[in-house]
Amino acid sequence: MAFVCASCDGVSIKGCSVKIRPGSSRWMSTTADACHFVACTGAIEITDSHFQGMGDDAVNIHGYFHQVLSTSSTPIGVRFATKDNQWHVAYRRLDTVGFYDGATLSLIGTATVLQAPTPVAATPDQYDLLLSAVPPLPANAILSNETLVPTALIQGCLVEDHRGRAFVLQTRGVDVLDNHITGSTGPAISVRCDAADWWESTGGQLVFLERNVIDRSNFGAASSHAAIQVHAESISGTTPAPGAHRDLRIAENWITNTPRSGIFVGHSVRASIVGNQLSNVCTAPQTLEQSYAVVLVQDDLIAVTGNVRSPAGNGCHFPSSTNVTLNINLGFL
Repeated sequence: MAFVCASCDGVSIKGCSVKIRPGSSRWMSTTADACHFVACTGAIEITDSHFQGMGDDAVNIHGYFHQVLSTSSTPIGVRFATKDNQWHVAYRRLDTVGFYDGATLSLIGTATVLQAPTPVAATPDQYDLLLSAVPPLPANAILSNETLVPTALIQGCLVEDHRGRAFVLQTRGVDVLDNHITGSTGPAISVRCDAADWWESTGGQLVFLERNVIDRSNFGAASSHAAIQVHAESISGTTPAPGAHRDLRIAENWITNTPRSGIFVGHSVRASIVGNQLSNVCTAPQTLEQSYAVVLVQDDLIAVTGNVRSPAGNGCHFPSSTNVTLNINLGFL
């Protein structure tokens, strides 16, 4: 990786260049992510930067979910396990812990950390954590640090010709504005939370993806549903409920030349998809769902307004979502 930050308090990157040197015989600038942020606080700001030829994502911002193994009442606390991430267990005194249902990713309750976690003797990847309280928990409960959740601004950046996603966003208070993304083999922008594979938290809230130009994405390694993708993965293949993500705006983006859907939003409440230009999308769908310009899965209170698909084709697919408003979308058949 070019830049890794764990538990930092605010980062500003302006004019960064991670790219293949002109005339070089190398075809990869870095073997993994260009920028990777884990369990940070404050504001992460990445502006006017150029990312090219990475072996993975340009930017990944996330925390971690941990699996609750047991609870105790005297003293109050939990025993939890990491998911192959022993190197990073970040719970500090007075941090806020969030308890989630592992199947739905719904928030159950919160508590305050009374002291840093203690490793369980002779048991790798297990820790005891003292807390102010523990709510009643289901058998599949998971927890995450609600304090180590930074805001993020990514603006005016160029990302080109790399393997993976351009921006992977698993945090709250996010602005992704005025970027140019071309040649990402996976989704250009991925807003996600994951309790099934990498166990990376947390769900997006107050996420604004606006005026980004996305050309040639989601065609190879790490490809998934759409060029812009909001999704969640829960334990054992269960379906997350609406509300894993909240309060999203995907507006005035230009998305072109992608084989599957242009925009996919899953497991969200209160999202607006407004004024996006979707050109030459769904050129090689692998399922009927992927032939639609906009796909909504397990969402509630979603507005799809003023978007344009050219050439005209399948518009918006939302059989499992509720309270969906469609208004003045051109080229949606």
